[in-house]
Amino acid sequence: MKLSKSETTRKKVLDAAYELYVERGLFGVSMKDICKTSGVSNGSVFHHFKSKDQIIVAVYVLERDAYWDAAVTALEDFGGSPPEAIGEAVKATLYYQEKFPKRHSFMIECGAYSRLEGLLEPVRALNTKFTERFIKWALPHIQEGTLKVISPELSAAFLFAPSQWIGRAWISYQAEHKPSYYANDLAKITANIFQP
Repeated sequence: MKLSKSETTRKKVLDAAYELYVERGLFGVSMKDICKTSGVSNGSVFHHFKSKDQIIVAVYVLERDAYWDAAVTALEDFGGSPPEAIGEAVKATLYYQEKFPKRHSFMIECGAYSRLEGLLEPVRALNTKFTERFIKWALPHIQEGTLKVISPELSAAFLFAPSQWIGRAWISYQAEHKPSYYANDLAKITANIFQP
């Protein structure tokens, strides 16, 4: 399907901003940089996005979507027990962080950037999308008694928080090893949490 001129312009801005933010970080990119890299005028950029922060949120959502998709796809595609599938999702988050450290670093920066608090509706929508996808996968296993009932919020915390901590430590040179080094142990620990 061909994009309209407006959609094409918006995509150019997002593609340029994504590339720049991932490479330079949250505070290393100006609107001038985005305009120059995208080939889109300042006025046109602000026609599509009300503020630079709105662009940041849009890029953040793109990256978070890719990160979460890697985890949930690993969970859905795994052929073993449901708790082990959750362990595979944990491994996928660690492998993703290692494969894309700059992308993950940008996502961490955004998560801590307080100016984005009022612009989080797209993030909430993404959370809902992946929560629903997780529930769709988990519900039959819970009904079969092969997966422990844990709230979606706690499930997400067990699935993402420990691996994100490891990723942060690695990116900031506080971890002795790459994220994949911890993958098997963290997957087993997380799988045990979800054993019925």
